[in-house]
Amino acid sequence: MTFGRGVDIGSRSAAEVGAIFNRVAQDANPISADRLPWLTCRRPARVIGE
Repeated sequence: MTFGRGVDIGSRSAAEVGAIFNRVAQDANPISADRLPWLTCRRPARVIGE
């Protein structure tokens, strides 16, 4: 898992990882509903006949 330039969290303590996630959360914004299908690689359902 990487943040920014690629922070290796596998070799860090739980406290360090928690601090990283807390810092990332300060700059994070919620993902809009119309972006969720893209993020999860799901396509919106299509209506037959479109």
